Amino acid sequence: MSNAVQGVYYCNQYRTLQLSNRMYERNVPGVPLQMNYETRPVDTRFKVFPILDCRMPSYTKCERRPIYNTRHMFAGSSQALPFNGYQAKVDTESALKNIIFPLQECPQSKFIPGTRSDMYNTTYLTPPIETTKMTNNLLFKQEKFAPFNPNMCNLGKDRFNNFTRIQVKNLGMKDSEDARYAKMVAEHTNN
Repeated sequence: MSNAVQGVYYCNQYRTLQLSNRMYERNVPGVPLQMNYETRPVDTRFKVFPILDCRMPSYTKCERRPIYNTRHMFAGSSQALPFNGYQAKVDTESALKNIIFPLQECPQSKFIPGTRSDMYNTTYLTPPIETTKMTNNLLFKQEKFAPFNPNMCNLGKDRFNNFTRIQVKNLGMKDSEDARYAKMVAEHTNN
């Protein structure tokens, strides 16, 4: 096997190292952040007088850092960010959620834009519409129909105990036209 490669070839190591460094820098904050303090429970099982505070006092002073701001500071970690940044922006978040004003019945609690605002005047959005003359007179004609009552025998008028089969059988026949109609209704309800 004379064509076999002897040894190892390393290719593109500079680009790989550069990408690895850039990914690593995304996990490191740009400025030192304020430390988060988590209070943990204190063991009181074998204490003689556990009502008093059993925590040992700290003699190291807390280092004060600037308030965390997402516009000027970068923290690409998935851990908890400093609470003072959230605490400083509570009013901004309340304004965005529109929960600043209490629920009350007065005109100051609601923002109503003026009639000259672009909410009502949308002439700048659409071109002017040319008026056209209507040439078809039948387009808006109102038709008038003769009154029609399909229930000439006044069947089914009761609210309760409305038995139309019995009402059809109890119909008083005035003439042959009504008799024929009642017979047709009776045949239809029996089927």
